[in-house]
Amino acid sequence: MHRLLATVLALYGFRLSKNSTRTIRRLHNEAKRGDPTAVAHFTQTRYARALGPRNSDLGMLFYGALGAAAATNLIRKPLVLRGLYFGSAFSLGVSIYLLWALMFRLRVVCPVCLRGHATNLAVFVLLVHMRRGSR
Repeated sequence: MHRLLATVLALYGFRLSKNSTRTIRRLHNEAKRGDPTAVAHFTQTRYARALGPRNSDLGMLFYGALGAAAATNLIRKPLVLRGLYFGSAFSLGVSIYLLWALMFRLRVVCPVCLRGHATNLAVFVLLVHMRRGSR
C-alpha cells in the first residue's frame, strides 16, 4: 500500500512540477518581450529559483526519483528509503521557506504552489511512516 501511495504522490508531484515549469517558461518569454504583467509575476522573482535552477525543475527530479524507486520497489531498500527521506525533509524545509516568502514577502496566494507544498508534506509523512515500519 505504501508503494502505491508513493507512486501516486510522485506522479502527481511530477505532473504539477512539469506544468509549473511550462507556465514559468511561458511567463519568462512574455517578460522578455516586455509584457508588464509577466515581468511583475512572482515566478520572475528570486523565490522561483531558491536553489539556483527553477524550483519546479528540482521538483521533477525529486518526484521522478521517488516514482522510480516506488515503481521498482527500490523504496524498500533502507539506503534508498533513507536518501528519499532526507531529500524529502530538505524539500519540506524549502517548501516552508517558499510558503513564508509567498505569504509574507510577496503577499501572493498561489493554489498550484499550495498543492505542491501539500504534496511535499504528504510525501514526507509517508516516508516517515515507512521508515518507522521498516525498523
